[in-house]
Amino acid sequence: KMLRNTGYRRLRQPNHLDVAAAFGELRSMFPNFEAAISELECAWALAQESGITSFHLTPLLLDGPPGIGKTFFAEELAAWWDVSFGSIDAASAQGGFEIIGTSSHYSNSQAGRVFSLLADGEAANPLLLIDELDKSGGDQRYPFADALLPLLEPRTAKRFEDSALRILFDASKVMIMATSNDAHRISEPLLSRMQVVSVPAPDAAQRFQMARRIADHESMMIKSKLDISDDAIAKLAESDVSPREIKKIVRRGI
Repeated sequence: KMLRNTGYRRLRQPNHLDVAAAFGELRSMFPNFEAAISELECAWALAQESGITSFHLTPLLLDGPPGIGKTFFAEELAAWWDVSFGSIDAASAQGGFEIIGTSSHYSNSQAGRVFSLLADGEAANPLLLIDELDKSGGDQRYPFADALLPLLEPRTAKRFEDSALRILFDASKVMIMATSNDAHRISEPLLSRMQVVSVPAPDAAQRFQMARRIADHESMMIKSKLDISDDAIAKLAESDVSPREIKKIVRRGI
């Protein structure tokens, strides 16, 4: 897999001809993610000025309460950008090995998630999500933060090494996103290398907008002919539940 196309991975562009309209669609889907979408727009605008091959997204940390759609946002962004998506749950990760792989000296050594994303996919800029970064723990002999730091710096990411394969490869175009419920629990070295974006819980109007989309999407996915009325959606939005709970309720209703 690594040697496919002689190891070359091209930089993928968003999967839309009209990028401006696509950003509008993203805002419609995630109305409470305005700050994160603005960061993406800025990075894209800079790339257009200097050429798409220079595109680089500063690692984004989506900080906000649980259940508001942070992981779903990252998944949808990867689909929109037409790139591979991978995630690491920092809360359950066994130290930094998830990122950089286990040493080749171990009989059960495995490549890390960064290398696997690039080897398995076709793009140089897959999206890697580090979920619950504020709860990272694991094996303190090789801390999670120590493995993540080189990936957050373009200079060191250009010569990223996988411990299992012992080869250097360019991971500088990998799009890194992370989530947290409390950014204050994350170490300063990590925070200083990321753009921290606050994602608030959606208000009633935003919950209605999201609930309507969720209902339409879920009905389409299971080919249900049941039409959920705006009145029902409005009552759901007024109940102050999270987008995660809205999805569960809509699925039960369908």
